[in-house]
Amino acid sequence: MKPDLAKFLSGRGLPLVRELATARGVDAYVVGGCLRDLFLGREGRDIDIALSGGWREIPRDFAERTHGSFFWLDEERGHARVITRNLPDAATFDFAPLRGTGIVEDLTLRDFTINSLAVSLATEIVLLDPLEGETDIHRRIVRMCADRAFADDPLRLVRAFRFAAVLGFPIDDATRAAIPTHAAYLSNVSGERIRDELFQALQPDGAGRMLQEMAVAGVFGSIVPWKEGQPTHVVLQEGSERITRLEVLSSSLDALLGDHACTVSERLSGEIQQGITRLALMKLASWLSCLGIEPETASGRLKHGKAAQALLKIFCRLDTAAFRETEDDHYLRKRYRFFDEREPGGPELPLLALANGLIAERLCREFVTYWMESYIPRGKALLLNGDEIISLLHIPRGKAVGAALEMLRESQTMGLVCNRDAAVAFLRKKQLTTEEPMG
Repeated sequence: MKPDLAKFLSGRGLPLVRELATARGVDAYVVGGCLRDLFLGREGRDIDIALSGGWREIPRDFAERTHGSFFWLDEERGHARVITRNLPDAATFDFAPLRGTGIVEDLTLRDFTINSLAVSLATEIVLLDPLEGETDIHRRIVRMCADRAFADDPLRLVRAFRFAAVLGFPIDDATRAAIPTHAAYLSNVSGERIRDELFQALQPDGAGRMLQEMAVAGVFGSIVPWKEGQPTHVVLQEGSERITRLEVLSSSLDALLGDHACTVSERLSGEIQQGITRLALMKLASWLSCLGIEPETASGRLKHGKAAQALLKIFCRLDTAAFRETEDDHYLRKRYRFFDEREPGGPELPLLALANGLIAERLCREFVTYWMESYIPRGKALLLNGDEIISLLHIPRGKAVGAALEMLRESQTMGLVCNRDAAVAFLRKKQLTTEEPMG
């Protein structure tokens, strides 16, 4: 069914873009992914606008009129973004100047045919589709716009797999055949750009198969080099299967965790840093640990922030022994130590271990239940705060207060103290019996 282009162009702030472009004598076009998503019936909030001129003034005017936020994505190339606020269907607008001699050449210079669609905001509503992108949308394939597509921007090698993963489209044969010959060019692409594309591709189910295809095509190895030669098919298959098991687990938490499923699911979908969810990072960790790639190597190349870097390292270093050590008579204290030593990791750790074949379902469930019902993470409110400890124990601010808080956190988690009076008595006793008294 054909989308209603007239209805689409009458909303989302597009009449204002038309007004501003007309006032400045500029040709403005809606282009790319928002039109693709319209044909697919997908809900999208990102609008791409191509301009024949006014690429400095129009986005600023648009931001002012919509009380939105304006900032440059690439000022030298004229790429700007406006995040609107007061529109009924608020959206993110990306503005860029036309490339080449006009809109047709601009469309042929784009990455994939499914993104090479445009509609003018100034003339009669006509879909511009010089590369038959609409046909490829209906055929559900990812096809490069031109033979030079990957040479012009090697990041498109990763984007091909991202679109395949997110849209569920296969990459067409000619495009797939061109990928290995251009894979080495990725070494010149910034880690930030690769990271943003890769983690979008890791979000949907099927990420393991996608990574396996990237590895076979030479793309993943060009992003993060293998430690020793190309992994075998068996190793790649195991890495893919680990991720599949993780995806199945994450979508069936009710059966595994019962009442705790909703909270854990929300935690998995939470972001560690912008664009990186815990679940996506877990998938990458399963892949890296299976292939023997050091997490520090991957984090360095993908420019992870400190939190994502630390968590990826924790995910990759999980082993069976760490869980076995918590099954003796002192298991409660050892489970406390397990999570304490692996913060900011939480209930996702036993889930990842289960998916990687390190532990059984019973132990996974026990660890998650312990974290949910007993464990107190760092930063969570305790029976006493730092100021109260300073006053009660007469100690100065500094390391001694931190040490007291850590002792209190452990004792609360273990159930040794359950109220303020017990907490005060516990810390005073510790102050008297510690070889080096606090303060």
